Amino acid sequence: GNPGWNGTRVGPFWGAMTFQGLVPFYYQEVMKGKSSIVLNRCYYNNMRDNPMTRDGSMCKGPVKGVTDCEDCRKTAVSEIYSTHFTLCQKPWICYVGGPERCRVLHDEWFKIREELEVEKLGGTFEGKGMRGYCK
Repeated sequence: GNPGWNGTRVGPFWGAMTFQGLVPFYYQEVMKGKSSIVLNRCYYNNMRDNPMTRDGSMCKGPVKGVTDCEDCRKTAVSEIYSTHFTLCQKPWICYVGGPERCRVLHDEWFKIREELEVEKLGGTFEGKGMRGYCK
């Protein structure tokens, strides 16, 4: 089986061998017993997903039994610090479908990519579609 990070059994889930597993290991094992805070999922690691469980009875997240939660699908892009592209798909695969709530995240990703390429590499973009990245 999967012994998890450093044999702790932390990380037997999808993406556990990546950053998604390393972060829980660090905070559950390395920083164990030290204070921490739960970040608002609408601003950190936003996935633009439904905030409620499948049956609609409570909020997803670390605090069980909560029934009133913020809908992260409505968070303004300018207020989001980090995005998790699992549900909306990775922008660099050039998926052109999907709901508007995902397209605005992809738009922001391509804007930042363009700024980085121009600033660091002196690059230029052609075309309007995804700032010329996807043909």
